[in-house]
Amino acid sequence: MTGTNQSSDHGQAVVVGAGIIGTCCALYLQRGGMAVTLIDRDGPGEGCSSGNAGNLGTGSCVPASLPGTVRKVPAMLLDPMHPLSIRWRHLPAALPWFVRFARAGRPDRIEAIADALHSLQSNLFDAYAPLIADAGADQLIRRDGKLFVYESRAAFDGDSLGVGLRRGRGIELKDLDGDDVRRMEPTLGPNVACGRFQQGTGHTVDPLRLVRALAASFAANGGTVLRERVAGFELDGGAVRGVVTNVGVRCAPVVDGYDTMFFEDPQAIANELIAEHRHPNLGRLRLSSGLIRFPGSRHPVRRPTPLLGEHTAEVLRESGYTESAIAELYEKGVVTTEEPEA
Repeated sequence: MTGTNQSSDHGQAVVVGAGIIGTCCALYLQRGGMAVTLIDRDGPGEGCSSGNAGNLGTGSCVPASLPGTVRKVPAMLLDPMHPLSIRWRHLPAALPWFVRFARAGRPDRIEAIADALHSLQSNLFDAYAPLIADAGADQLIRRDGKLFVYESRAAFDGDSLGVGLRRGRGIELKDLDGDDVRRMEPTLGPNVACGRFQQGTGHTVDPLRLVRALAASFAANGGTVLRERVAGFELDGGAVRGVVTNVGVRCAPVVDGYDTMFFEDPQAIANELIAEHRHPNLGRLRLSSGLIRFPGSRHPVRRPTPLLGEHTAEVLRESGYTESAIAELYEKGVVTTEEPEA
């Protein structure tokens, strides 16, 4: 068994994955006084974080699933220029995910999802600021706004729901005609009819360099970066004791009995963070409720964890499937519903 050479009175942590998320997590754990080891099979930032748009999207609060999105899927699949494609042999396995995706696009869900996304992103630059300053990477960040362009007035008007979700959360968007857009971005052609501009948002000019700079800062402040392949976890009585790599076991202490501690914690009980329900198969079931709360919102756990496929037929009906089509999916085994135990 191998460990790390670090020690700290505030504990140790192992972070798996040295992309932008893992590296920032490692930095904040380090700033909290922990001895941290960052593990990735490749170098920092060399996975997905090396090849993306680098968008720092403080206005990206519009859910991917919106009312009507599911109805557009057939046209998307028939359009050879559209990025959506489905390998049909994978459809049965993917269908439960599509059902959940469709359910998330109901009108009563999108406002809550937009609130959650906005709360996660609204302090993005404040959260990045100390990390970027310590890394000396200010030159890699630009805050010159974001330009949305449309090829027709119909497309411009059709984005009203997304625009409303943004503006409803204090995100300022300026409407532009085609000439205004081309003055801001001269390389755009005459096919652009209109646009909108969002101030204050930004991007990194080089995602890979940014992650590497942050990882170098992490290492310079005593963090350990290991280029190893994670194969699993070392368990002891169901508790995680270490991270297994191709070299050995990287260890960090794990709190035993956290679930019992949480459900019996007076503070958790006083703050109503625990919900208790009767599950048809599992009996008495205690669930964490609203661990992350957003200003002005309250989302209690109103019912227990659903059975497998419990709401599949309901969502398919909402998506336009007829009763006979739903019955055929069940007969072919494409979808199934777990039955309550007697």
